[in-house]
Amino acid sequence: MEKLVALLRERCTPAAPSIERPEFGFVVAVTSLVLMQCTMTVMQVAKTRYEVFDKAFVSKHLAEDDKRIRALNGKGIGKGCHPDAGMGRWADKLPIDQWWRFNKAQRAAGNYLEAICPLTAFLLIVGAYHPLTATAQGVAYLAGRWMYTSGFKADTGSRVNGFVLCTLTQLSLFGLCVFCGLRQSGSLAQAVEMLA
Repeated sequence: MEKLVALLRERCTPAAPSIERPEFGFVVAVTSLVLMQCTMTVMQVAKTRYEVFDKAFVSKHLAEDDKRIRALNGKGIGKGCHPDAGMGRWADKLPIDQWWRFNKAQRAAGNYLEAICPLTAFLLIVGAYHPLTATAQGVAYLAGRWMYTSGFKADTGSRVNGFVLCTLTQLSLFGLCVFCGLRQSGSLAQAVEMLA
């Protein structure tokens, strides 16, 4: 029991964060890679958008709406059919295979956007205390997100492994954030002393 208490004292003694450690550079690098991967996932939607919502599609399916929009903006519906995000009145005219392809790309990007803010915060907070752990978690998240996006675009059921890896990574980073906060506050050290 004494060895356990000694180990807990060592692990739970308040520790201040430090972004001045050289290892924090790895955290900055992996966080930057995650942010760029998110940006590229979002940008890849444009490729699909412009393939399915081309000028021929607008001419064939949206001639009446194009006239109405031209009266509003002086230009009409442009290539890409902005602002339709895949579930609007214009996307409704897409053949089902193109609608499916566009919406899968759109959803993969949307899912990343939903996760990016907490993930970035978790990486930076944990990285200030445990930079190599945060870096490893960031690399795991990059791999999981690549698996998720690739799988989702291929077949929606193929995203599961990437989803599980991303979710486990994010949950473990969240747990580490809570641990680091409680450790720094001294609450964990007080709990250990109560056990001793």
